[in-house]
Amino acid sequence: MRRLSTKQLVGYVSILFALGLFYDLMTGAGNVLFGVLFPFLLYYVGIHFRKRNHEKLAILFYIVGTIILAGVVLSSAAIGFVIAGILLYLGIILVTRHSVREFFFSKISPSLYEEEGIKIQPAYSFATQQELPYVLKDLSEQFIVRDLEIDLTHAYVPEGETLIVVSGVVGDVRILLPSGYDYTLDTSIGFGSVKTDVRRIPTFFNRRIQYRAPEYDEAVRKVRIHVMLGIGNVEVTSI
Repeated sequence: MRRLSTKQLVGYVSILFALGLFYDLMTGAGNVLFGVLFPFLLYYVGIHFRKRNHEKLAILFYIVGTIILAGVVLSSAAIGFVIAGILLYLGIILVTRHSVREFFFSKISPSLYEEEGIKIQPAYSFATQQELPYVLKDLSEQFIVRDLEIDLTHAYVPEGETLIVVSGVVGDVRILLPSGYDYTLDTSIGFGSVKTDVRRIPTFFNRRIQYRAPEYDEAVRKVRIHVMLGIGNVEVTSI
């Protein structure tokens, strides 16, 4: 079976989702049209309050609208159509290929392509701290739902700029740095708070927070931190 491109997969999923919504509209199941439009009305009211600096009321309307929209979507036939299509596609792949192992692992091993200069390693690392001294290198962490702590107190920061990138959907991120090293923090959060060595910025909605140590540009050893988070709190502390 020919492998579908990402664009094609998204297209087929969109078609299945649209067919599910159309089925709901034709059968009147759960009054889906009202259920979809009502959350957007709540979003509009939230925007209205936000423009008048009523942040807490705006956030309340955003949260209620999101909960209602999620409930409508999850209970509609659209999700059922999508899940059925995905299971059908996976089933066809498993039947047309020689084994389940070939599908899940695709004969990829860390040493298979080393002679061609291709390096393969796990995409998601869960070992984020070491007890023995080591030289800090650029690192990247990704997660969906998780509380992540990156303990770098035993790390030796080399000369120059070291980059740390963290991206996640839901969870708290805590980064511990060895004292004496300057850092800059650039974080984008849908809903949460940020705490640095200087100050804690309380809970906010849809904000990008940037912090730079006063002597960062002149520092010999420094760390640049980028965090992208849907919901959660970010803390960067020097120990």
